[in-house]
Amino acid sequence: MRYLGLGLYAEGPTDHRFLRPLLRRAVEEACLRSPTSQIEIGEVLELRAPRRFKDADRATQILESLRDAQDAVELLFIHADGDGDPAVARERQVDPAGTRIQEDLQTWTGRWVPVIPVRAMEAWALVDGEALRRALGSSLSNERLGLPKRPAECEKIEDPKLALREVCGRALKRGRRVRRAPEEYLQLVAGQVRLELLAQVPSCRELDKALREALAALRLVH
Repeated sequence: MRYLGLGLYAEGPTDHRFLRPLLRRAVEEACLRSPTSQIEIGEVLELRAPRRFKDADRATQILESLRDAQDAVELLFIHADGDGDPAVARERQVDPAGTRIQEDLQTWTGRWVPVIPVRAMEAWALVDGEALRRALGSSLSNERLGLPKRPAECEKIEDPKLALREVCGRALKRGRRVRRAPEEYLQLVAGQVRLELLAQVPSCRELDKALREALAALRLVH
């Protein structure tokens, strides 16, 4: 049995809330396709830089967060919202950390994977109306919730954070639930969103490709 430790460095607590369960599910699904052996997949650890590096550049913060967790993490996800230009986000927010890890943490034998939505992570939470209805306790249709007609259209939304708040507002307007902030529902959505719908989103396909390449490099899948 091979154990695979996972870690995530994300932009903020809300991103961790959604991405940690989602990424673990994605790893499980990828490992089921063509495994080289039995794999035990750990929970996704939330990585944060030590306090003494709170004023350091992002690449240093990511490097130091992994340095403290390198024995527990073999696959590191690095998240950055694309803010409309994911290529620039990768160049400035992700790749420098990968370079620093390769140069300064040569004892680490794992792999890192970029996680870069076109605009913001909240767009991925809007691809599956069924998952949202279950999480929010709503019976409103996709149209009445204001969801995109097709999953790929979620990344055309100019302000996904606002769109998610509006969807939650519509769903909870007449509900009996205690009203909570939209981000508090993200973990529930992440656990139920259908991966086959996310696979229709271009940035999710990029994530899946990078993930499969990393798992193959670790000799966990064919």
